[in-house]
Parts: sequence; structure tokens; C-alpha cells
Amino acid sequence: TYNANGGTVSPASQTVNAGSSVTLPTPTRSGYTFSGWSTNQSGSGKVNSPYTVNGNVTLYAGWTAAATPPTSTNKYFNSANKGQLVSAFNSLLGSGKRSPSVVHHYTPAQAIDIILSYDSYITDLCNTSGFQIPKELVQSLLLRELWCLNEADDLGDALVILYFGWEEQREYWHNQSAVYQMIHEYPKSPLPFHDDSSTGLGQMFARTGISAHNNAIQIGLLNSSYLSAENWKDRKQMWDELRADDGFSIKMVYYELFNCASKNGESSLDFFNYSASQLKALLARYNGSGADATQYGNEVYEYYLIFSQYNA
Repeated sequence: TYNANGGTVSPASQTVNAGSSVTLPTPTRSGYTFSGWSTNQSGSGKVNSPYTVNGNVTLYAGWTAAATPPTSTNKYFNSANKGQLVSAFNSLLGSGKRSPSVVHHYTPAQAIDIILSYDSYITDLCNTSGFQIPKELVQSLLLRELWCLNEADDLGDALVILYFGWEEQREYWHNQSAVYQMIHEYPKSPLPFHDDSSTGLGQMFARTGISAHNNAIQIGLLNSSYLSAENWKDRKQMWDELRADDGFSIKMVYYELFNCASKNGESSLDFFNYSASQLKALLARYNGSGADATQYGNEVYEYYLIFSQYNA
């Protein structure tokens, strides 16, 4: 069976004898270039044509978004504009911490300080050749997540640490001798625990990060190995880096924006030429789908406009 993975293909399936070779069809998808067939939807398990069939199998089409050269580039922030930038956000959000202030971590001004401390990195990242995007998109998402960061997020992270510690204990126990296992009790699950949480500057789940990572490979933005969200070790690797490395967390926000465009079915990655409704939908997708995500997108778009005004 051929899964066109968002495109179209003919035939949709073929029946052949085991051990026979078939010439694989070439699917099509508007705005994308076909990058080959794989045995996994994530893009791992690449196969070539002709393909030898050894049993029932589903092959998934891989796609690379057709690059549309962006029409703009980003400039480094002019520190002379900082006072006006902070004032604009204080007018929109207030100068204090999000209510209740006892559990939230940052005022808008404090969040902006963190974002501007990484301005050179964000600017260079968003000027990546062939994948340039308005840096205001990254800045706006970071501001929203930092301003909303609270003690509940800290608790969620602590519960994930318990979970990964338990997984490591289980792996250690399974790798020991039968005598060891007879003497030592099987590690008990911590109660409660979470196997994932939003973490880091961009407050991103490991599963979301893995999806963004894999999409970045598919569109040619990243040269790396695919990760599996179902593999706890891959999740731990992603989660640990998101939590501990601010630069990595920012980079994953950048990657996730391309992933959001893919999820929204956008045929172009030239975010500079997106309409207001497209940008709102893109920002909303960072938070998921549904009414709450739509509201999120509308709010963050307001931040985007302010950053756009004072980045100039």
C-alpha cells in the first residue's frame, strides 16, 4: 500500500508475489518535492525503486517543501528602542507578573530582557539561508511562554524527572543477572509522574520537539537522524536539551514554526509574505488546535506586531 502522506499517488496499492520487485510510483503534492519512500511515516526506513516485496507493507511518501525565497531579512535589535518596546508591552499586559503574581515568574520587562539577551542568536537563526523567517515570530512565542511560566510548570518538570529516573532504574534492573533480579525488587513506578511536560524557554513538550526535529529533516533544514516520540530515550534526550539549553530551546521554537506551517497545510514557507490570518493560524498552531489555540494565536499576533514595530 502507498500512503501519499498528504499528496496523491497512483496506483494506491499493488499486489505482487513475495520476493518480487516492483517499480515504485512517483506521488505528487502541491508546493512540495517528493523525497522518496519510507517504511515509517516519520521518514525513517528509506527504500529505493525497484523495491523487493517480502510481505504486506505500507510505504510512506516523504516531502520537501518547495523553497520560496524570502523577501526580507532580519536586523539586530537597536538597544535604543528597548524603553519603547517595554512600555508598549506594559501598556498591553501590565507592568507586573501575570495574575496570580505569587506563582508566575516574570514581568513583561523581565521576559523581554531574557529575549533580548539572545537577540544575536535569534537574528542569525532566523536569517538561515533558504529558511529565513521574521524573527518576531520567535520573539513573540518566547514572550508569551515566559510571561505565563509558573510554579505548575516547575511541578510538571519535577514529575517528568521522576519518570525518566524510573525508566533508567528499570533499564538497569533488566540488564542485571537473574540472581540480582531475585534479590532486588523491580523498581516501582513513582506516583504521580508525567512522561512529558512543556519545558525550557519555549515551553515545549519533548514529543512536539521530536515532531519539529523530524519535520526539519524532511524539509532539508536539518541534517540529523530521526527520533521517535514513542522511545523514552529519545524523549529524554529531547526533553533534557529543551530544559537545560536555552539556545537549543530557541532553535526548537524556530523549527516548530516550520512544523506548524506543515500541520496547517501551507504550501509556502515564506512567512514574510503571510497574511495576518495565516500568521495568526501559524502562531495558534504552536499551542495546538481548537478555540483556546485560536485565542492564543490572536494574542501572540499582537505581540508580533509590537516586536515588528520596534525591531525596525
